[in-house]
Amino acid sequence: MRCCNTRPTFGNESAYPHDLQARADINRWLQWEGSHWFPSCYVFLVENCVKPLLGGEPDIAVLDAQAGQFHKLAGILDKRLTGEQWVAGDRPTIADIVLAAPMHSHGWQRLPISDHPNLQRWLIDGIEKLPCWQKTAVYEGFTTTRPI
Repeated sequence: MRCCNTRPTFGNESAYPHDLQARADINRWLQWEGSHWFPSCYVFLVENCVKPLLGGEPDIAVLDAQAGQFHKLAGILDKRLTGEQWVAGDRPTIADIVLAAPMHSHGWQRLPISDHPNLQRWLIDGIEKLPCWQKTAVYEGFTTTRPI
């Protein structure tokens, strides 16, 4: 955040606009992601992706304990995306990329996003269609090769 604020003319303005109100909204989502969203999504990544990769099994009790928090947070993001294509404006910003990052393997992670239609639409029909996202896609097994 400090780099973004000390070099206001650096980088892609569409990703991080110069307008201070737009930046404040983006900064709010960046903070929310790091404080709340990432930790919740990470539980699903560890339990459903990392543990099986290492020969273990997901701990259903851990996943069940996190489910309520995930749905609470997903509901916040889902509400924000009601009637909106992107989180903080009329085009994708760093807020969209940062918020989507912990869901990069949402199918493999078994993230319960189907209860959140705006979130699901934003992720699948928006984020995953971006060329920058497609170039960095990660699939089951942490491979960059699209499954057939």
